[in-house]
Amino acid sequence: MFTNQRILVPQCSFCYFVLLTMATFGVTTEKKQELVRLVDGSDRCSGHVQVKSDRSWSVVCHDVFDELDAEVACRELGCGFLDSLYGSTNELSQKTIWVDELQCTGTEKRLRDCPSVKNNTRFCETINTHLACRGHPRPPMVEVYSTYGEVELNWIDEYVLTIFKGHSFNIHCGFYKRFNASSARLTSRNIYIEKPSDPETHQFASFTFPAADDSHNDTYECDYNNEHRPEVFSSPRKLHIIVKEVRDVRLVNGSRCAGRLEVKHRSVWRPVSNKKNSWTLKEAAVVCRQLKCGTAVSTVYIDSMEVQPVWRFLSDCDGSEFALKACGAVKEWPSSSTVHVSCSDVLIPPTLSFYAFMKGFIDDQQEGVRMFRGHSFNINCTMPPLFPGGHFSLLINQIKKDTQPAVNHSALFHIPAVEQNHQGTISCVYHYLNQSSESRSLYLTVEDNTDVSLKSKDGTEAYCSGIVDLGFKDGWGLLSFQSTVWDLKHASLVCKRIGCGSAVATKADKIEHQGSMLRFLSDCDGSESALMDCGTVSQVYSSTAIHVTCTGHED
Repeated sequence: MFTNQRILVPQCSFCYFVLLTMATFGVTTEKKQELVRLVDGSDRCSGHVQVKSDRSWSVVCHDVFDELDAEVACRELGCGFLDSLYGSTNELSQKTIWVDELQCTGTEKRLRDCPSVKNNTRFCETINTHLACRGHPRPPMVEVYSTYGEVELNWIDEYVLTIFKGHSFNIHCGFYKRFNASSARLTSRNIYIEKPSDPETHQFASFTFPAADDSHNDTYECDYNNEHRPEVFSSPRKLHIIVKEVRDVRLVNGSRCAGRLEVKHRSVWRPVSNKKNSWTLKEAAVVCRQLKCGTAVSTVYIDSMEVQPVWRFLSDCDGSEFALKACGAVKEWPSSSTVHVSCSDVLIPPTLSFYAFMKGFIDDQQEGVRMFRGHSFNINCTMPPLFPGGHFSLLINQIKKDTQPAVNHSALFHIPAVEQNHQGTISCVYHYLNQSSESRSLYLTVEDNTDVSLKSKDGTEAYCSGIVDLGFKDGWGLLSFQSTVWDLKHASLVCKRIGCGSAVATKADKIEHQGSMLRFLSDCDGSESALMDCGTVSQVYSSTAIHVTCTGHED
């Protein structure tokens, strides 16, 4: 292709040594010759391509000069990268036309390094080749994919994309095949991502964002580099992203985080049908996440028996998405069944129910409970049947006293004997997943007055031996020996209650006049703290009272 140059060796040993030294250290004896040039252009990096052949310049036939050859020519001229290449049939004063076909790979430093196929007989249809080079590769081609996104493109220099909050989007940077890109960069004020190009084609790189939020409101630039010159990146392509708030999902007829699901589609709100089981807890999880209501607790179908126009949701959701329409499609459908969703953030306070025995009562106005020391009481904590599982904690003065699993949406806490340290606020807390809710507080007052005593027949107080006088909600009364299942273990409950140890004897004690007494109906096993914790009383006319003798009695 190019003229061979010969070096004349002088006929002297010193001259030969000088030439050898110059060749060894890269010193040439004449100025490097220019072997390719661009003429008639706006600058030295644009114009018609000419190559030197046999000491003369020849016009390059465009039919045999492709983009890979042009890349090598731009590199040899020190002009960077190919910008444009085209041919023309204009007549030129220079009639010598180069028609040998170069077979450059695009990686060579000079055109003379490229193999060529000599063809002196080939006819050239396009006799003129125009080439323009630039310092950096062209900017990439940018495509943006977004679920339910609105794309506005300015194809000249910038792209504008409007996407919905919570929807995924992908920025796709495409490269010209001849550049054989090594990697691509996506940058903004908040991010810097560099990743290799597609390993098979080296023609694109994709940047995926799973869910758009306010932080993605930004201007991005995408550029790429060449594997042979990785230090040089292309001119960037700009992309403006606008994140738009979208409210196309809501829960109604309940609360913000629980109720019937409605979706806005084509500017119309309608309930969602469960037709063909296209709705599961995975889709419900996306709804709760989009509404910022935590996690999905349950989803149920309710049939109104009235067919109406609803939206049918065709799902491709895996439950991890941030917006419902980002993973499915909506179509009109007639149905009587609609979807209802409950999210974890809808946890309503549990219901606290107080159950006490003798001498305990509830004051609804002050939300207070008064009890005698030693009696037992129960606290029942209940939640509506919206949440499967979970557990309850009992708090006394905001200190956790016990925890039980929720069985049938409730838990029962038993306090066998109320003491002074139980006085204060009582509440229960329901825990589900990472959420919790607390019931109203109930204030407990503990009194030291006893509800049983031993008396002599004349009505005076007796010490650890006497007839049993029992207090109940309507007053006091002697305990009749007609009471059922009365034995020493029942008598011991009396002794223990008045601080006299255990019972050593119990018997019938006849009084002078028959009158109204109390008959004790027992369910006691002897382990209780007070009689009224394990039984109840009824009125009876009797002349025989119960007499109890305790170990603490002094003869």
